[in-house]
Amino acid sequence: MSNKTKRSGKKYQPRPIKYSAINAVLVAQHPLDATQQSELIDGTRAALNRIRFDPKPLKDDLMTIKVALEVAAQIADRQSTGGESALDVIEDGLRCVLVCKARGALTGSIRFTGDELQLIEPALDLHDAIIQLATCGQIRAATKFLKTMEYQPSFELAKRVA
Repeated sequence: MSNKTKRSGKKYQPRPIKYSAINAVLVAQHPLDATQQSELIDGTRAALNRIRFDPKPLKDDLMTIKVALEVAAQIADRQSTGGESALDVIEDGLRCVLVCKARGALTGSIRFTGDELQLIEPALDLHDAIIQLATCGQIRAATKFLKTMEYQPSFELAKRVA
C-alpha cells in the first residue's frame, strides 16, 4: 500500500456572498456618488438646453425633465419637513412641462416660453439640490413609485392643472 492520499478532482469554489436584508438597508442609506449625481444633474440640464437651442428638440427631452421633476417631487414629498414651498416650485415646473407637451401636440413644436423658463429654472435648481442630498434608497423608492404610476403626473397636480 502507498501512503498517497486520495484527492477529489473538484476545484475550489468559494461560497457566494449572500446579500441579506441588512446589506440592502446599508446600501440604501448611502448617498449617490459624484458620478451618479453628475449624470442625473447633467442629463436634465442637457435636455433643457436641447429644448432651448436645438432647431428640432425631441419629445424625449421634455420627458427627461418631467421624470426628473417627478422624482424630485416624490423625494421632497416623503421628506416634507414643512417644505411646502419646495413642492410648489416643483409643481410649477411640472405644470410648465405639461403645458409645453400639450402645446407641442397641437403645434408640433416643443419649446418653452419665457415665463415657463422662469418657472422651470428654479424647479431644476431644486431638483439638483435634492439629488445631491438624496440617498440610493430614496431615488430607488421614488422611481419605483413612478413606475407604478407609469410616469403620470400626480393626482393633485392633475387637479390643479385642470
